[in-house]
Amino acid sequence: MSDKSASDEFVQALHDVVNCEMRDRPCFSDLTPEQQQAFGNGVGPDWFPEWLRYVITHWVSWFFQDASWRHHDFGYRMGHTETHRQHYDRLFLQAMLLDARRQKRGWLRYSKVLLAITLSYFFYICVRTFGHFFFNYDHDYNYSVLDVDVPNLTE
Repeated sequence: MSDKSASDEFVQALHDVVNCEMRDRPCFSDLTPEQQQAFGNGVGPDWFPEWLRYVITHWVSWFFQDASWRHHDFGYRMGHTETHRQHYDRLFLQAMLLDARRQKRGWLRYSKVLLAITLSYFFYICVRTFGHFFFNYDHDYNYSVLDVDVPNLTE
């Protein structure tokens, strides 16, 4: 199996896990494309000024491909337990590291890969360290914060 197809399979598996692993709650894929694009606040916590989140989000967009902060924000808004938060953070790190490895070929590739890996671990450390302030801990998933119908799980 080629490296490219293995990467593609990993990305698909990652999206499947993020979107549909826990079907007892709405998944990111249940949102309309418009809702998906509007979801989340960009890279950084809510208390950052909007202009700063905008700058950070656009600055790191050069390497974010599959590592969607929207998926991560969705998981944090749905919330539930510390185990769920760890799961969302780990998936975010895995997707960022995959994006880091996928930097385009060229004479700057290795510098870009090293910087992207560094940013991946920096963001991971940030969400692990400070994410508990923003995660929705509750006895059940938080359906009320979303404009999404709860899927009928009996069908």
